[in-house]
Amino acid sequence: MGTTCKTYGIVACFVSASLMPGLPAAHAGGGCTTFNDQLTFESFVQQQGKFIKGVENFEEGFVPLPPGIAILFDPLEGNVPNTDPRGLGFPNGITEKNLIIQSNILGENAPFAAPGAGLEALGMGFIDGAVPNSIVVGTQFFSAGVVSDSLDLIFTPVDNHTAVGFDVISPGGGPSHVRITVFGKIGNVVFEGSIQASQQKTFFGIWCPDTIGRINIARATGPNDGPEYVDNIQLWLPPASPCTVFNDRGAFAQFNQADGKFVKGFEDFEPPVSNLGFGDIGSLVDPLLGNVPNVDPVTLLGFPGGLLNENLRIQSNLLGPNAPAEAPGSGLVAIGPGFIDPVVPVPNSVVVGPQAFANSLDLIFDPAENHTGIGFDVADPIGAFGAHISVFDKNNVEMAREFIAVTPDKTFFGIWCPDTIGRINVAGVSDAGGVGGELVDNIEMWLDPPPCPEDINGDGVVNVLDLIDLLLLFGTTCP
Repeated sequence: MGTTCKTYGIVACFVSASLMPGLPAAHAGGGCTTFNDQLTFESFVQQQGKFIKGVENFEEGFVPLPPGIAILFDPLEGNVPNTDPRGLGFPNGITEKNLIIQSNILGENAPFAAPGAGLEALGMGFIDGAVPNSIVVGTQFFSAGVVSDSLDLIFTPVDNHTAVGFDVISPGGGPSHVRITVFGKIGNVVFEGSIQASQQKTFFGIWCPDTIGRINIARATGPNDGPEYVDNIQLWLPPASPCTVFNDRGAFAQFNQADGKFVKGFEDFEPPVSNLGFGDIGSLVDPLLGNVPNVDPVTLLGFPGGLLNENLRIQSNLLGPNAPAEAPGSGLVAIGPGFIDPVVPVPNSVVVGPQAFANSLDLIFDPAENHTGIGFDVADPIGAFGAHISVFDKNNVEMAREFIAVTPDKTFFGIWCPDTIGRINVAGVSDAGGVGGELVDNIEMWLDPPPCPEDINGDGVVNVLDLIDLLLLFGTTCP
């Protein structure tokens, strides 16, 4: 069972069930990289253009010796006091406002957040008086041989945390195997593995191409069950995107109109542009263009006259999700209404996507046009868990990267950027971690208005020639 995770040092990314007997294999497709050396981790994420948003070291807490331990309730978060009846703990909450820490009653690999018996904070020297380990935080409840609480680090979805590093402390006896499961912001597993921890701090770092939503930490079930503690949690973010993302078509249109934009084109793939009827499917070659015929060579289904819009090019990309450049793959597929569910037909209209599930889909826009707003519907015929969407300028520099939940029904995605949008890459990831082809529809392209709308022929002068062009075009249908 494969996975795209990479590993530096002893941190194990599960590539088969035999890697650690008795533990399940990881979901593939996360594309994450893990580290057990802090300096290597920090160097790597800086090379990816990330910056550190904050480090939570718990030193703002009040846990003196004796007794050196504070019993806390779930959750522990920023600006929310959390102390025990003796006043020990965090009188002002933790420093980092975009981090929530709580126990999880579901134990190791907990598939979702489920608060358990609460937390405890250990003061400096509590675990080993000779080793000042500073204040650390872990779970209260553990019992050998039963499901003990695990620990959740939950990251606020407002911030795009793509790299997280922290120290793990396992206070009980000798070295222990600690299970670490990392989830994306919509709950999909992006990494599942284990590290060997001890009373000394053991570093674990992970970088992912998409937002990290939650990390679950637990000692692997066995005779040496016990709580795990964390410290020095690093939160890394990419530089803020200059773009604005929308999931509502009406709000997207209002924003563009307020910015002075207008819709240059709308591509919905419907007849008479296509000849696909109910239940039809056509295999097409790359690329699909305006005014260039593209039909299935066997069935002749597709686009006999090409797309309606000449400023749009659609093609597959063999580089998969977040493809950094154009790389035509196995071609396209066009699907007619009712094909996805012919038993209980859902008129999904005509949609287009890549033929091969391993391919992603590129929407490429004419660089001569200043497209600053693009909106479209995404649908997944197999019910994928989410879609990777990467947005590039006309020089192929990435401006934004998003990960959205999708279903077989249409999900709207819109993006406005201050600079010209040159290409958008779309790819799906299934709930099992595999890549799946995504289908698109209703592509709307927004532009700046021309500097002089009366200059119909674009020669920089308004004169009789523009009037002649107007008369020649009078009565024709605009795209």
